[in-house]
Amino acid sequence: MIILIIILAIGVVAYLLFFNNKNMPITTTMMTTTTFRPTTMMPTTTFSPTTMMPQQMMPQQMMPTTTMAPTTTIAPTTTIAPTTTMAPTTTMAPTTTMAPTTTMAPTTTMAPTTTMATSIPPKFIIRNGGTNWRQLIENGDQSETNIQGWNPDYQTVSPDVAPYNEIALQFRYFAQYWLNRTNSTEGSTDVYTYGPTFQGKYTFRRNGGNFTGSFYGYSWSW
Repeated sequence: MIILIIILAIGVVAYLLFFNNKNMPITTTMMTTTTFRPTTMMPTTTFSPTTMMPQQMMPQQMMPTTTMAPTTTIAPTTTIAPTTTMAPTTTMAPTTTMAPTTTMAPTTTMAPTTTMATSIPPKFIIRNGGTNWRQLIENGDQSETNIQGWNPDYQTVSPDVAPYNEIALQFRYFAQYWLNRTNSTEGSTDVYTYGPTFQGKYTFRRNGGNFTGSFYGYSWSW
C-alpha cells in the first residue's frame, strides 16, 4: 500500500513539472520525506494548484489494523474402534443315534374258528316271512325270535301257497343246509310254531343233488 502511494505521488509531481515547463516558470518543489512508523499511516500531501507548494496535512493517527488469522474449526477426531467381524456361530444340534428300527410283521388277527356242527339242531322254528330266518337257521338258533303262528297245511309243500309266509322255503332251506353242512344223507328235527307249539317231526333225505322231505303226512321233493 505504501509503495502504491509513493508511485502515485511521483506521478503527480512528474505531471506538474511537465505542465510547468510549458506554461509557468520552473518552480522547485521539494519532496517531503516522511518516515512512517508502523502504527502511523503515510500523510496525505495536497498540492495547491497556484503555488504548487505542498500543503502538508497533519498525519492522522490510525489505529493499528490487526489481521486475524482465519479461525479453523477442527472437527473433533473420533477414534473408531476397529470392527471385528465375527464368523457366524453355528450351533449344531446334538446328534442322536437312533436304534435301528425293527419293522414288525403285521399281526393278523384270525377270525375265531367256527366249529362245524356235526349234528342237526333238535328244533326247527317256523318264523315270519320276510325276516332273517335264513341266518337263524344257519346259526342253529333255538330261540323264539320272529316265531310264526301257523298250523300245518299245504304251505309246507308249495311256495306258491301264501308265499308271503315263506313256509315251504323254510322247510327246504333247513333240510338242504344242514344235510350239506353235516355231510349227511338223512336227518330229522322237531317243528315248532308260535306258543311255542310242537307240530310234529320233520324228516328229510339227500340223494346227490336231489332232496326229499316228509312232514305231517305231506311228502315232496325238490
